[in-house]
Order: sequence, then structure tokens, then C-alpha cells
Amino acid sequence: MSPEQQIEQSVLEGKDREELSAIAGAVGVRAVTRMRKAELIAAILESIPEGSTVHVRTENLYYIDHSCLDLMHDWIKTGPSKNLRIVMESDILERKYREFATT
Repeated sequence: MSPEQQIEQSVLEGKDREELSAIAGAVGVRAVTRMRKAELIAAILESIPEGSTVHVRTENLYYIDHSCLDLMHDWIKTGPSKNLRIVMESDILERKYREFATT
């Protein structure tokens, strides 16, 4: 499975640190050992080529923490400046965040 398929098939927040490091390396992001998970996700998202279509898949996402939620919001806002087409269900990340917070 190519790195692009991995990014497309699963939300990065659902990946553990080891998986994120592997994806980062595969897409040419130099992951430093001490990088926090959110930093790894940000680096991977920044490496997506301009003009790409990104499918944010959340069916296997159980939990998203507040820092990753903020990171995703910021990335989605900057998507148009990189001519990215971001495909995802409206407000799904907020619903996942609230669902976990209320259980």
C-alpha cells in the first residue's frame, strides 16, 4: 500500500506514533525521534502536494484530542491556498470529539 493510499484510507489521528513515523518517512518527511504525534501529523499534512485531493476518512476514528482537532481545522482552512480538494463529511471531527467527551 502506498503512502498516499494510507493517508487516504485512514485519518492520521487514528494512527499510532510508529505508523505515523513510517508514513512520514515514506512521503519524505524527516521525523525526529522526539516529535510529538501532532507535530508528525502536521508535517505529513504539509507534505501533501499542491493540487491534491485528500479524502479524510473517519469511519475507524474512535477519538480525536483537542490539539489534533485544532490542527485539522487549521489545515482545512489553509487547504484552498495550496489548491487542495479536501473531501470529508461536514462536522465529523467535531462530532467524534464530542462523542468521546460525553462517554
